[in-house]
Amino acid sequence: MDTVSEILKELSSLASTKLLIAVVTAILVVILGKLAIRLLNRTVKKLKIDPTLHKFLMAICRVVIYLVAIMIVAGSLGFEMSSLVALASVVSAAFALAASGMLSNLFGGILLLLTKPFGVGDYIAVSGEEGRVLEIGILNTKINTMDNKRVTMTNSSIASATIVNYSLEGKRRVDHTVTVGYANDIEKVKSCLRRTAEEHPLVVDKDNIFVRVSAYNDYNIAFAFRMWCKTEDYWTVYHDMLEQLKKNFDAEGITMAFPTYTILTPEK
Repeated sequence: MDTVSEILKELSSLASTKLLIAVVTAILVVILGKLAIRLLNRTVKKLKIDPTLHKFLMAICRVVIYLVAIMIVAGSLGFEMSSLVALASVVSAAFALAASGMLSNLFGGILLLLTKPFGVGDYIAVSGEEGRVLEIGILNTKINTMDNKRVTMTNSSIASATIVNYSLEGKRRVDHTVTVGYANDIEKVKSCLRRTAEEHPLVVDKDNIFVRVSAYNDYNIAFAFRMWCKTEDYWTVYHDMLEQLKKNFDAEGITMAFPTYTILTPEK
């Protein structure tokens, strides 16, 4: 009995020693890891990368450090490292399979942050949505539309779509198609359209105002009417043109086009 008791005491002492070594090792790994994160944090700040990507990189580093600490502790307690690595591989594969959509959005977010096709505050059009970018996250991007709707789009869908960034250029073209009846004089209509654009205070590059006949339709003549304005003034100019054109047409006796029908009645 004394021999068994001594063996148990030795085993207990050995286990306690291993546990103590493991705990001390883990603490050292965490401390060294935090020092490494601080050093990496300073380096990343000097590179002036996107703040969201910065946070993501720091989070990944913390996860890696804690995983290393756990594996070191497990190894110190007698677990085989090869078994731990195999288990981690299986768990990682299962997680990747279960969260494939999330991982796709994650990689899409990283791609957007690295390539920077747009930034917060830019006015963009993507996948049928158009508005100002509020936030670029790791998994999704938030856009505020013109009618004040907050649209959340997955980064994977944005990364694979065609993106139009209107904010990259200082100005944007306003396009209108204006139709009038055949009874109107073409030159008079062109003069009225051009003057309407020239008189608007937000229209820029007034030498580049474009007014030409674009089509002869069944019951109207169509005019291509284009002008330039600052990107932030686009919608103001767009709607102002529609309102002012009707007023100017009425003042000059220019008639808008509308369908006409000829009704034939049988002779009596």
